[in-house]
Amino acid sequence: MKPPQKRRISLARVKLQSNTAFRMNVLFFTIFLLFSILILRLGFLQIVKGEDYARAIARTEEVPVNTSVPRGRIFDSEGRIQVGNTPVNAITYTAMQTTKREEMMIVARELARLIEKDDNKVTLRDKQDFYIQLNTESATKKVTDKEKEAIAAQDIPEKEKQQALDALIREKITDKELASLSAEDLEVLAIYREMTSGYALTPQMIKNEGVTDEEFARVSERLTDPKLKGVNTVTDWKRVKSSDLTILGSTTTPETGIPATKLDYYLARDYSRNDRVGTSFLEQQYEAVLQGQKSVVKNVTDGQGSVIETLPVDEGKAGKDLVLSIDSELQSELEKIVENKLLQLKAGPSSKLVKDAYLVMMDPQTGEVLSMVGKRLGEDENGNQAVYDYAFGTFTASHEMGSTVKGATLLTGYSEGAVELNEVQIDEPLKFASTPQKNSVFNTQLFNRIPISDLMAIERSSNVYMFKIALKIAGAEYQYNRGLYIAPESFATMRNSFAQFGLGVKTGIDLPNEATGYMGGTSPGPNCSI
Repeated sequence: MKPPQKRRISLARVKLQSNTAFRMNVLFFTIFLLFSILILRLGFLQIVKGEDYARAIARTEEVPVNTSVPRGRIFDSEGRIQVGNTPVNAITYTAMQTTKREEMMIVARELARLIEKDDNKVTLRDKQDFYIQLNTESATKKVTDKEKEAIAAQDIPEKEKQQALDALIREKITDKELASLSAEDLEVLAIYREMTSGYALTPQMIKNEGVTDEEFARVSERLTDPKLKGVNTVTDWKRVKSSDLTILGSTTTPETGIPATKLDYYLARDYSRNDRVGTSFLEQQYEAVLQGQKSVVKNVTDGQGSVIETLPVDEGKAGKDLVLSIDSELQSELEKIVENKLLQLKAGPSSKLVKDAYLVMMDPQTGEVLSMVGKRLGEDENGNQAVYDYAFGTFTASHEMGSTVKGATLLTGYSEGAVELNEVQIDEPLKFASTPQKNSVFNTQLFNRIPISDLMAIERSSNVYMFKIALKIAGAEYQYNRGLYIAPESFATMRNSFAQFGLGVKTGIDLPNEATGYMGGTSPGPNCSI
């Protein structure tokens, strides 16, 4: 018989072995259960969902891409071209949806070996970001842990925290460090900034001015090179004017693109950010006509975003041509006449206020504008007197009417019964209380009375004849050196009549920013004294 102590040890060993066996059984069962679940899950994915996932991998996406077409040309009334397009060689880059910045940098460096690219558009911010990209580790170490903690402690969104950190890193980059960027680096940066300025699958213009035949050929023969993935050589167009007439207007360039003030307007009409649009006068007024219809292709991409096929959708159409009523030869001759006359007037006496001169010639039968001339005196870069084209001043500037209003005044008088055909009135200086004497240029002597008819009043530009018509319309009687009272509605009568001659109202000319004309002071109140 065993001693009691040995019996206790034997029982404990048996109990331990029993617990160990139980635990091992639980562990093996758990492993079996997990493997069973994994096998069932894999079976579900492969057998039940396998076809769905296979279709998802093979799924394609059609992404439309608009390609710019030449704008319509502008001709004068005789078919002489005023604004046209000149074809130019161009180099573009199109990023894929999966293209990474590092891949773009490789392309930019390779492209910089093949073409010359000015870096005059590279900004300080561009240089700072480029330096950080080249020296990420050393640049980020410039910000201390304390500064990072201060930014992290701010109660702002994470995105703004990162922006604040990036801005702090840029601030710590010294001018000396930026100066370490070589000329080759800056050229790469100039190309890289153009590549990253647009959306994926949208061609970005890398260079379209001054592309030499050698550059075009070097790039073209290497389009299949993986290091130039996304680069293409195309024929672009450049807007060219054959006339200096300002009302023809101007357009943006691919670099400037859509003006920021009208970005939403044009994007809502399927424009791209780097599209060329009219910014003034005829180019702006007829943007919808001149722009044309873009060609559209669809890039078919696979599940990884790689383009597997390009399908044409719409060939597009060049912009429609615009034919003006203006005769460019007539315009040129009239410009010379107006310019010479303006210089003569400026060289004469009492010419302090002489600055502008305008001439608009219209067809009285159709109302077509045959010539629109405007000239303004100024100074060139050397301080010498110069004459500049100011044709747009013919419809955007406002001026006092002067004696040209006499014809409208006389016709208003006929209409209102204030004067009869061939009626004779006395031209004499008029004197109202507390005002200077009012008289015609040819009759300045007080109490000098000259009888003239309506036609003579126009021929001799009689101010007094017109004054008396206005007094008759207002129902007022002239008395020497006495006050004069006119009701406000009399002013309205005159202005409404003048409006029929285009005075004080818009003409409706198809050019933007037309002024209504100079309206003068506000209508006086009742019993106003003149």
